[in-house]
Amino acid sequence: MNSQRSLNKLINSDIGGGYSSQPVATPELTDDASADTLIEDASAELYPTLPPVTVKKHSPDFISQRLKVRQIAETRLLHLADELSKLADEVRYHHPLMAEILDEAWDATEEALTLMSDGDA
Repeated sequence: MNSQRSLNKLINSDIGGGYSSQPVATPELTDDASADTLIEDASAELYPTLPPVTVKKHSPDFISQRLKVRQIAETRLLHLADELSKLADEVRYHHPLMAEILDEAWDATEEALTLMSDGDA
């Protein structure tokens, strides 16, 4: 009996989500128009509309933020390329196939760096 009470307490408190004891609409009152308004009301509550972000692409803040992001990405790519090259050199003798794959990954980082520099031009 004790286990049944604790089980009921556990089930009632652990159920996620919310519910309303009031019916949203009664079956007699639903028609196409009222169903559409109910759906619109529900979606309005779930997904509030936010004002659009207005950032001017030529503003100094936007340009400086974009430059910072590019510098971080370039630094990380250079570090990754260096690590891939070192790892490929370490495993080249024991696992030539793995070293070849690491070399291809290194080539991909070089290609990414080239694409980033082409984007600056």
